Amino acid sequence: YYEHPAPSLQCEEFCWGNLEAAHPVLGARTVDEVEAYRLEHGISVEAVRGRAPPKPFQAFSETSFPAFVEEVAHELFTTDAVPFPVQAQVWPCALAGADVVAVAPTGSGKTL
Repeated sequence: YYEHPAPSLQCEEFCWGNLEAAHPVLGARTVDEVEAYRLEHGISVEAVRGRAPPKPFQAFSETSFPAFVEEVAHELFTTDAVPFPVQAQVWPCALAGADVVAVAPTGSGKTL
């Protein structure tokens, strides 16, 4: 996160890509759970250099986006709305400051 919206998390410890420390659910998710999610949703991630790719967001509440983003998603879809698979994996990469190339079919959520 370049700057988390929650004031208590706006410190150096939670900046510059420390997504797992900034969100308890994301941090608690195991490698096996992450791999199962990626497999189930057809997500393939390859880190060319540097850190391993961050874990995907599986709910809008796991992101650092303002509350209105989740509200809009719930208005457009349902209250059970979750990020599309491409969004789930690309958003944490982008928030961690990584360069990203994502390939996904038309209508799969590449645009919020």
